[in-house]
Amino acid sequence: MVGVPRTSDRRVRTRWTRCPLPPDGRAVVDGALDFGLRFHSEAVGVEFVFSGSVSTPIVPGYIERPGPTSLLDLWPRPAGEYPDELWPEDVLRSVVHEPTGWLTVCEHYFTPDGHGGRGCVLTPPEDVHAVLSGGTGWVGHGLGTFSVWEGPDGQTGFDTGLTDVERDAELQFFIQVKRPEGSPDPVLDIWQPFLWYFDAYPVRSGWAYVNEAGRPQELVRSQISREHCIIEVRALEFRQFLHACGRDAIVQIDCVPLTKIDGFPRTDDDFACEWASFDFVATSERAISEGGFSRLLGQYVVKGNRTSRVPRFEERRSTVEYPQFIYGVDPSTGEPLRHTCDPDQLGTYIDEDNSRLHYPNDGQLQARGADPVRARTAPISPPKVAFGVSRALGTGHVLQHRRPRRGVPRRPWPRPAL
Repeated sequence: MVGVPRTSDRRVRTRWTRCPLPPDGRAVVDGALDFGLRFHSEAVGVEFVFSGSVSTPIVPGYIERPGPTSLLDLWPRPAGEYPDELWPEDVLRSVVHEPTGWLTVCEHYFTPDGHGGRGCVLTPPEDVHAVLSGGTGWVGHGLGTFSVWEGPDGQTGFDTGLTDVERDAELQFFIQVKRPEGSPDPVLDIWQPFLWYFDAYPVRSGWAYVNEAGRPQELVRSQISREHCIIEVRALEFRQFLHACGRDAIVQIDCVPLTKIDGFPRTDDDFACEWASFDFVATSERAISEGGFSRLLGQYVVKGNRTSRVPRFEERRSTVEYPQFIYGVDPSTGEPLRHTCDPDQLGTYIDEDNSRLHYPNDGQLQARGADPVRARTAPISPPKVAFGVSRALGTGHVLQHRRPRRGVPRRPWPRPAL
């Protein structure tokens, strides 16, 4: 670096100015921003050009935009002169391969702006390709209905409506909303093993369950009326259930938006990937009302996966890493003596000895002036030892963490002088 001599002449100026990059330079190279600066000093008559690059940090979720996750991100809008309201962005945005929030598994609506619905069936993972490659039409029309049949030779039988075979794929009933004959309101039918798996109970808005901590968790929420119904399940619990029973879910969508604009040409498009298959059409020909309409029809798969939302019996046997605490120092080596906070490895009040660090050892009792034999037959009360263990999670805490009782002095009061 060239030194700049000091001078009392205030007219002497030293300045940095930005200069254009070389013709072969690039503005951004692998996340780095190129720049050029010109240094000019009248005091020493020096002028030179400095060029370099500054790295731009990449923070996931802040500077770096997340990758495409929904069908709206993956499927570009088909080119055409149809109105904007015929491209159902809200529906496409809700189609996610790995949902984490609420998942709509059953829906039916009929409004002046459009009509449609959603459904859901289950199938083994090896049959997913057969369902998606067989077309965009719905499958499982025979599910959810009991039937009795009779063969030509007098054979008789019945179908429970829980399973069916279509497109060479085994289908399993999961959910439906129907109105039985004579009922003024629709009735919700859901596959009971899903509720049994989480030991769910009905609430005003659907079903809920209690986790291992004793806190109620929403599992299913529903809104059912004569003109509209929507059933949603918690996606993480649903995917955990699919993983447990070895099934994948086929979520089916049929969406028909309406518009009062007509006279636009027909537009057709389709989209297919490993986990989704959809068709789209927008037209004003043979409209069911004045104007035009479009239709989005297809299915997508939600795969089973082990998640953090498991039922109580799974939480009890899940692997938990318990931290260790220091309860003493080895006098021969000086190394700290550690013990785990795992309750299965700590002593209980019915142990015959004190080998599991639940009772104080003889050295600690003698240091406090206690009788080891007497103390061994009288276990320490839970608030003084067991609860102290749960607080001693950090390094350097001692197992026998005692607090004096409030209002009781540590030593007897001195006798007043006469």
